[in-house]
Amino acid sequence: WVPLARSLTGGQSQVDSTVDAYTDEQAFAVIPDVPPTPFKASGQEVYLVSFSKGVVKSCPGFEKIKQLQSYYSMESGVKP
Repeated sequence: WVPLARSLTGGQSQVDSTVDAYTDEQAFAVIPDVPPTPFKASGQEVYLVSFSKGVVKSCPGFEKIKQLQSYYSMESGVKP
């Protein structure tokens, strides 16, 4: 979600802001009080959840998702 958050605001995420708050006072001081309106991008985070028991043997849908023109990034805890 961090890449999406950075795209929405033009480069800053909640994670970046928190790190700056503790490690870089000057960088934190220049963060705007409110995000840009309208946002600089749009996007959606999607959770794919299986409710079936078993072992994941493959994830062929992942490659199809990655081929979408709108695809940006993926995180998966599944290792087939």
